[in-house]
Amino acid sequence: MGRIRRRFLTTELCLYVGFLLADARCLYGLGTALKYAGILLCVAYAFSNAPHAVFAALFLTAAADLFLLVLNCWLALGVTLFIAVQALYAIHIARDTRRTYEIRAALVLAFWIVLWCLGICTSLNMLAGIYFPQLLCNAALSRKTDKCLALGLVLFIACDICVGLWNLPAVPEPLHVLAGTGMWVFYFPSQVLIALTTVENPEKS
Repeated sequence: MGRIRRRFLTTELCLYVGFLLADARCLYGLGTALKYAGILLCVAYAFSNAPHAVFAALFLTAAADLFLLVLNCWLALGVTLFIAVQALYAIHIARDTRRTYEIRAALVLAFWIVLWCLGICTSLNMLAGIYFPQLLCNAALSRKTDKCLALGLVLFIACDICVGLWNLPAVPEPLHVLAGTGMWVFYFPSQVLIALTTVENPEKS
């Protein structure tokens, strides 16, 4: 393992343990700062290795997290940025066909129908209904070409499932707490794994 990669992973691990301990002690301001520092470090690491579509995706991810995590405002803009993130991952994976485009569109329609049936068809949820199917498809398409990216996207999915549970009304309190913790337990390592995919030659990192 290269020196830069080792330092990157060590720092991210320290930030990971740090925000878990901060959240456990209800030091949420500190926890948020440590989480966002880790996301920004992923962007810097990706840029230092190979500034391509994945770097751009991580950069937009950091912008989305600024609205959704740090500022907790302009949520629709944050989700829209995440849609752009998935579009960049799709470009990077480069395995879409007419058939996969049809599947992507059908999944969006299916999600919107479910939202309508549940009576939660808000503009924000509609945007989420565009975003989440793209994430699912990208994870499936990357499985055979980039296992590190695929694993990162699977953890991304796990995070978003937790986000969905956390935002659902009438969720039992223990599940609500578990989902709130699970968001970042899965999300943080997902971004680290995705950042690692930007290393074209690990021996030099």
